Amino acid sequence: MYDVLMEIMEPKIKLREDKLRKEMEEEVRKKVQEEVRKEVQEEVRKEVQEEVRKKDIQGTINILRNLNLEKSKIISEIIKAYKLSENEAEEYL
Repeated sequence: MYDVLMEIMEPKIKLREDKLRKEMEEEVRKKVQEEVRKEVQEEVRKEVQEEVRKKDIQGTINILRNLNLEKSKIISEIIKAYKLSENEAEEYL
């Protein structure tokens, strides 16, 4: 009886298994895509922030130069304003 029942139900069981597998694969795919999207957004956000910061520092340096401040004073001011090391500050000049 079991064999007969399995013979009748096996195609239906197989279809159900295939459907569930596809649903699970789709769910996993969606979750992976969402995680990748979040990671990419975060990386882009960080890159944009860094670029904006660099432009801000350069703008500040230009203003201080226009005020005829000495290089050492400009370095000192951008170190304070942007929490840079002396080497980092000098790289901007």
